Amino acid sequence: MDKIPLEVLLNILDGLTAPLARYASVCRAFQRVIEARTFAEIQMTSTEQSLNQFDAIFANTRRRCLVRDLEYKVKLPETNNKRLGNSQSNHGVAKNNTIYTIAVSALFTRLQEWTNVSDNLETAPSFRLTISYSSPKDDDRPKSHGRCQAARNRFRYIDFDGLGVLPPLLCVNNFRLVGRDLHPNVIAVISKALPRMNYLNCSLRAALRRLGALRAELRASMTSVLAETNFPNLEALNIYHEDYDPLNQD
Repeated sequence: MDKIPLEVLLNILDGLTAPLARYASVCRAFQRVIEARTFAEIQMTSTEQSLNQFDAIFANTRRRCLVRDLEYKVKLPETNNKRLGNSQSNHGVAKNNTIYTIAVSALFTRLQEWTNVSDNLETAPSFRLTISYSSPKDDDRPKSHGRCQAARNRFRYIDFDGLGVLPPLLCVNNFRLVGRDLHPNVIAVISKALPRMNYLNCSLRAALRRLGALRAELRASMTSVLAETNFPNLEALNIYHEDYDPLNQD
């Protein structure tokens, strides 16, 4: 069966019921094609269970070359229902920053190993990386609170907790940072660790005019990111800048 033409093999697989992984042991040809499909798009979270599963699956270095799109979701602490109607406290912001820092560091430390062993592979790993964050209540808010959860987090920016440098990753060619309430410092630190990135997509929500000091800080930080960060292979930069106060004006 290893000599079956690829077109025939793909037609056979298209007629099988999911999940296809159970057919990977039929023959080597099946295994190669099924693994290429299975590992092309990977979604994982920052939970210990998800990270351990990721380590186990990609302990096989050959599979790392099959990844084309890796989505990493940082899980922030769940908010007590009693606090949903209140603005996020400084303690809550600090806790989120610490968890976000640990989660991103854990991912980059793992992916750096992919770079270290790529010399032994026929094709070096190369993929798009997306990092997002959310709290359980973001997607499952009690109806009585309406949009309170979104409002309580507004202008309470996620930032790294004392982290200035991440391990460099040569396997990421495209990067997407999801979350409008991210401090520009996050963009700077991550971008410096992705020297082969050719596309960057990120968002920034400006603080309200009445929050003058914070508004100025964010603007200065974003200016610094663009002026001082080296993007040696960048071909496209997409920054969505959201500013409600006032619309479309400085």
